[in-house]
Order: sequence, then C-alpha cells, then structure tokens
Amino acid sequence: MEGKKKEILMAFFDILGTSKLLNKGDYQTVYDYYAFMAKLCSDSHTPIAVVDHITRLFNPELEHSNIRYTIINYELKHCFFSDTFLLWIELDSILQPTLAGFLEKCCIIFCEALKRGIPLRGVISSGSAIMDEENHIFLGKPIAEAAKAEPRQNWLGVGMGKSICNIHPMDMKYVLPYQKHLKFEKEEMLSGWVLDWATWWRENEEADAIQFINHMNTDISFESYYNNCISFIKASKQREAVWNAFMIFQDIHKLSELCAIGNDIKEEQKVIRQQGIELLTSTKITDSINYILNLNSTDWLNEDDRNILKKFRDG
Repeated sequence: MEGKKKEILMAFFDILGTSKLLNKGDYQTVYDYYAFMAKLCSDSHTPIAVVDHITRLFNPELEHSNIRYTIINYELKHCFFSDTFLLWIELDSILQPTLAGFLEKCCIIFCEALKRGIPLRGVISSGSAIMDEENHIFLGKPIAEAAKAEPRQNWLGVGMGKSICNIHPMDMKYVLPYQKHLKFEKEEMLSGWVLDWATWWRENEEADAIQFINHMNTDISFESYYNNCISFIKASKQREAVWNAFMIFQDIHKLSELCAIGNDIKEEQKVIRQQGIELLTSTKITDSINYILNLNSTDWLNEDDRNILKKFRDG
C-alpha cells in the first residue's frame, strides 16, 4: 500500500554552497546545517484550514464568500537527499484545503535557516506522487517539477511551480506575484508566485533581514543570489503596490484580448470590454497607478510595464 499514488503539497528546499564547503573539507559546517534543518522539519503536524462541509450541507445556497472554514491538523512529513530536503502533506480534495498553514510553515523554515546563516532556495509544488517512506522511494510530477525549477532561480528564496495555479484569498498573506528572481525571461517551470517569507519576518522578528543576508554574502560567485534576495525584501515591503500592479495588469491583459477582436465581437463581450475601459480609466485606478509610479523604489516593476502604466495614467 505504500506505493499508492497520492495527491500532495510539497516544498523542495536546497541548501546552497554545500559542495564548496565539502570540497574545502568543512564537513562540520555542512553537518550542522543538516542537523539544524532536520530539527526545523521535525514537526509532526501543521494546521490547515478546510471547508466546513457540515455548515455547507445545511446551507447549500451559501455564497462562496460566506463559506466557513475549520482547522485540521495535517500530518507533516519530510525526508532528506544530501543537501536537498522535502516537506509535504497529503491533500484531500473533498476537504478543499487552503495552502496557508503549509505556506506559513515554509516561511518559518526559511526564516529560521536565514537566522542561522543557512542559504536556502526552494520551490513549492503539488500533484500526484508516490511517497514510500519505508522503502525510500519518492517519485511523481511535483518532485520532478520542483527539482527542475529550483535551479532556475537566481536568489535565496522560494518560488512556486506551475502546478500551483490557484491562490485562495486565505493564502495571499504568504504569497507575492514576483518574477525578478527568474534566470530566464520565458519561464516554463515556475509560476509568477513566490513565498513572501519577508512579510512573515517583519511581523515576527525585530532584526533587519537584510543584515543577515549581507553577513552571509561572502562568496563573490553567489553575490547575485544575495543581492536579488535583498531586492525581494524591498519589494515585499511594498506588497500592497505589488498586488495593485498585478491586479491592474490582469485587467489590462483581459481588455487587450477583447480589443484585439475588433468589431467582430459578441454583445456580451462588448459590454465587458466597455466595463474594462471604464474601470482602467477610472479615478480609483488612476490613483493606484500614480501611487505605484511615485514610489521611491520599484525595482520589481520592469521598464515595459512602467511605460504601460504611464500611458494609462496619461489617458
């Protein structure tokens, strides 16, 4: 039965720079890293919010926005492969679990590792897999996706694979739309979401995370990883603006598709197109665009997107 395929939500973490340490003979540092990470992942459960189906059963007409949730402790599992470790929970589609509890655990792991000077890079993915702990056999799409996607990031941080395609409103606290860390402009393995561990840090730690990053930045061959991590921390401090820009560009994309149709458009699409034009030229959106463009630092916004926002602002 251990070889049975299951649906899982998984975090794939890689400890960076261990090969160089081992080549230098610094086995004790690597061992300390592994021991500390094993302790971090030793929790047996993590709380996950799931749909309260009892309330739903007696209120079948309940609106989606009014759906109630309850907390269930999901079994949290982990395993190590040299300098790579996996953390996962098994999902039950009937319960409709959110990601928030698991994402918070990933934030804690990343931040505690950072405080200890352990550089992590990872990917969160989901899908069908065989996780046979007894025979140490682990295989499946989420593992393959994460293993291929993890090195395609140029930073210390945790991206999300394309398998994480839906973000529940309850999960958004731990997520940020962000792409500046990607090594390739056309990314096939990673989604546009990342784990916003920096917000968790600000809410729970007094020290400045950038100080820890600078202290760890001692190898020039990895300097870009640390600099990009600092850029993300600064973007996370502006998460309201990042989310506003993301939502505006979602609407711009939808509107551009409708405008590309031209005059040969269905009546209902014409109505949606007009509504989109009215929304994107409204005072509310104009004020949001002004707010974004007037920020002192917006490295997370590329020049093409900045120009598009300027065009909408200027009518």
